[in-house]
Amino acid sequence: METLAQAGSIAQEFVRTEGLLPHRFRIVLADDHLDILREVRALLTPEFEIVNAVTDGLQLIDAVREARPDVVVSDLQMPGLGGMAACRRIIKEGWCNAVVVLTMHNEAQLIDEAIAAKIRGYVLKMDAGDELVRAVRNVLSGSTYCSCGTRRARGR
Repeated sequence: METLAQAGSIAQEFVRTEGLLPHRFRIVLADDHLDILREVRALLTPEFEIVNAVTDGLQLIDAVREARPDVVVSDLQMPGLGGMAACRRIIKEGWCNAVVVLTMHNEAQLIDEAIAAKIRGYVLKMDAGDELVRAVRNVLSGSTYCSCGTRRARGR
């Protein structure tokens, strides 16, 4: 009699050999801090495919235009062209509509600006470990997501 682990292994082999690999949603990351990029990649890689990771807004625009990811996860403030401006352009051009901002900024004005720009997810970096994967799933399903800390900043 097969164990559950053996049955799972057999099923995985069948999926691999029959070309039935499940679709992994593709993500482009942007943050000017390499340690943050590494941490975010580690959080998201088990479930999603990271197709590029960049460190400024201009690189983000180029990466998204080229890769056409399912989701963009971007910091707001980066050198050169900032994340907010880059995300606005990405959404306006239709290159990717599922955008999540990952930032340390919890000011109501920035949150409102992100909402006005049609950014669908806003996650504080301090909440990323608990909430980033959930935020990405939500925006992929067409919903919006604001982390707990942002809801407090906006009085909701």
